[in-house]
Amino acid sequence: MTGQQQDIKVSVCMITYNHEAYIEQAIESIMMQQTSFRYELVIGEDCSKDNTREICLRMKDKYPERIQLLSETENKGAVQNVLAVWRACAGKYIAMCEGDDYWIDSLKLQKQFDVLEKDSEVSMVFHNVWMYYQDKDTKVIFGQYSKDTYTFADIVGKWLISTPSVMYRNQLLFPDWYNSIFYGDIILFLMNAQLGKVFYLDETMAVYRVHGTSATNSISAEGNFKKLINDYSFMLSSFKAPYKKYIRRELGQLHYRLARTQLKDNKRKEARLHLVQYFKHTLRVGDYIPFSILKTYLSLIVKQGDQ
Repeated sequence: MTGQQQDIKVSVCMITYNHEAYIEQAIESIMMQQTSFRYELVIGEDCSKDNTREICLRMKDKYPERIQLLSETENKGAVQNVLAVWRACAGKYIAMCEGDDYWIDSLKLQKQFDVLEKDSEVSMVFHNVWMYYQDKDTKVIFGQYSKDTYTFADIVGKWLISTPSVMYRNQLLFPDWYNSIFYGDIILFLMNAQLGKVFYLDETMAVYRVHGTSATNSISAEGNFKKLINDYSFMLSSFKAPYKKYIRRELGQLHYRLARTQLKDNKRKEARLHLVQYFKHTLRVGDYIPFSILKTYLSLIVKQGDQ
């Protein structure tokens, strides 16, 4: 690490692919930050098919001292891309903003930096965001929060945190299985929650854009549950013991929701298998299984004509 890199206090991690309509706004929203410390923007441009790379190159020429551009020669996918960006981040802290999102407060980095500097027990700080539905041209506030400190148990299985809102300590070690997951942001938040408090800053300082090309928009409900089960199974295998019960409980719920989705599609054989997994995880953590779910399972056992 060079002397200049050692002076960097915050690295902003940005991954981008086919974001030509949004990337300049995203970059400018980071370059407008007013801070008392040095920060950098590290961009992972994942071999876009549109003009995203050209725009990134132009912006790097505009801000050569603050932008580091990683240009891939072939498409790696979001997880591999973000891992490469994280490895290149020199800052004491890392903030996130993907190439189709943007920040709206010029003091965002400073405010989050101050929280982490003040309290060493805070591992990650986040804030509220606007969800902007591009196709409908409408905005809504992302979440409602009742306290300023959250724990692992508070956030597991819930969509409480939006990616462009987070800043966390640059201290994570990513396991090999991270290459095989889909919802990297969910796991990132929970990895941080293992290491300390998660602090909520009661301000709205970013925009999370939802549009037709967003990665999760094309996934079916069944596919979504299967990806979440895969990701939570990896976490169960390697997270610290005190947190396994929360992961196992959520795994049970995911298997149950998947079974219900499959039942609607008359996939009774598959639904039966996932109900068994729901029973296994739920009983393992000592939770109650409603009689209505047992009744559903028993009815599946006696029915014929599985599809």
